[in-house]
Amino acid sequence: PRAAGTSVAVVAATTAAAALTQVADLARDAGLADAVPWSLVAYTVPGVLVGGQIAPRLAGRVLSDEAIRAAAAAVFLGVGAAFAASVLHSPAPAP
Repeated sequence: PRAAGTSVAVVAATTAAAALTQVADLARDAGLADAVPWSLVAYTVPGVLVGGQIAPRLAGRVLSDEAIRAAAAAVFLGVGAAFAASVLHSPAPAP
């Protein structure tokens, strides 16, 4: 439990720092009013709120720990493969 709490704290701090850096970069380039991509926030926040309520119930009753690990591994593998494919199939940048 202590390691899990430390891990959550590290992830939260890293995420907050990355988000603040991204918003500052966008604010510098586009101005503060246009710094936050509100269309993305409008779709992300409801998903996070609903998923945050459903996931603990599914994890405790429906899925075993091994099934959750396998599903997470499959999702990460799929995302990694999609990123790799997009990089390999994108044209080289102009010098």
